[in-house]
Amino acid sequence: IHFGSLESTGDAADNADPDNDGVANLTEFAFGLNPLKPDAAALPQHVVDGSLILVEFTEPDSHMGLTYGAEWSPDMSPGSWSPLPDKGAGPIHSFKLNTAGRDRAFLRLKVTNTGP
Repeated sequence: IHFGSLESTGDAADNADPDNDGVANLTEFAFGLNPLKPDAAALPQHVVDGSLILVEFTEPDSHMGLTYGAEWSPDMSPGSWSPLPDKGAGPIHSFKLNTAGRDRAFLRLKVTNTGP
């Protein structure tokens, strides 16, 4: 517990960003980062391989109650995001977006708190 409370309020809220690194607490928790240290550079990074954008990562141990996913969009406008299938297995996640024939494509990771 970084904030002395299990309640999702104030600096401990899932969507709070007390270290001002642009990454919400829930995302920092999901990737094993410290919510009090600006460490956004430690998030999973994408790799471009020809016409593929790849993001692969292993979720940290004991992160039950979280769902990991990815979405892509041709222009980032509201309502334009579509889910990408997870080609990984178990704690390993693998998202691939084929950009062939597209002028632009954007990929984002999503973390959802499904726990109590």
